[in-house]
Amino acid sequence: MQNKNVIITGGSGFIGSHLAEALANKGYIVTIFDVSEPHFTPQIPFIKGSITDRVAVNKALKGMDVVFHLAGMLGTHETVETAHQTAEINILGMLNVLDAAREHGVAVLDVTKPNYWRNTYTITKVAAEEFSFMYRDEFDMNVKAVRWFNVYGPRQRTEDQGYQKAVPTFIMRALKGEPFTIYGDGTQGTDHIYVSDAVDATIAVFESPHIPQEAVEIGSGEEITVNEIADIILRLTKSPSKRQEVSMRRGETEHTRIKADISVLKNKIGFTPKIGFGDGILKTIEYYRLSLKL
Repeated sequence: MQNKNVIITGGSGFIGSHLAEALANKGYIVTIFDVSEPHFTPQIPFIKGSITDRVAVNKALKGMDVVFHLAGMLGTHETVETAHQTAEINILGMLNVLDAAREHGVAVLDVTKPNYWRNTYTITKVAAEEFSFMYRDEFDMNVKAVRWFNVYGPRQRTEDQGYQKAVPTFIMRALKGEPFTIYGDGTQGTDHIYVSDAVDATIAVFESPHIPQEAVEIGSGEEITVNEIADIILRLTKSPSKRQEVSMRRGETEHTRIKADISVLKNKIGFTPKIGFGDGILKTIEYYRLSLKL
């Protein structure tokens, strides 16, 4: 697999930067395509551009062997009132990538999310996934897709950076001794996977000779509730922070049970997640502790 030219859309972000590093370490020739410059991986070649720009996407994919498509508009409640913009980025952006990949003979690894909530983000990502499979079937393209569940770890954006996820929000609030909010009653089940496992699993899917007909689910295969996550973080940080339950945010459903089916990942791809939540959360807490210089 060495010397293959790889481009990662959205490669400047949390998971994209980890993926870029992992691929480079395996001998791939990696380029990042993103609207934001790569703060975490300045050593990796970078093309500034948006996936909504068909000309820029087409030019960027020329000469590539594979595109890992991570770019998109994120958020659940955040995207409820931005349906048009989110659809433009997540659906039309996906089509721009697929059209360019088809023209230049580039393999596609599309990253999507599990479909559990009826909100703008979920709807657009499901549509993008369906388009990727349509292109595979209609145009005989090399297309694979993975569904990331709740990926956490170092470099994930915090609420101060405009995007609120449970793990970094709880950790930062706990380290500062500040109160934090739990949406709903906290009994909703989630599947959290440490970022290095998510990245290694994604690369394994791409490199595997197995051609999955559906998206491969990437998670821990275990369920943990929001309350349990909060309890673990408060205990490990020895924090006096208090929590408050409030109503669920728009676009999110109370009492959901989310757990990845990793049977294909384990039995067909040959990959099993290695880092349990206890070890992963310790690594993550230490990263944010250092960022706060505590």
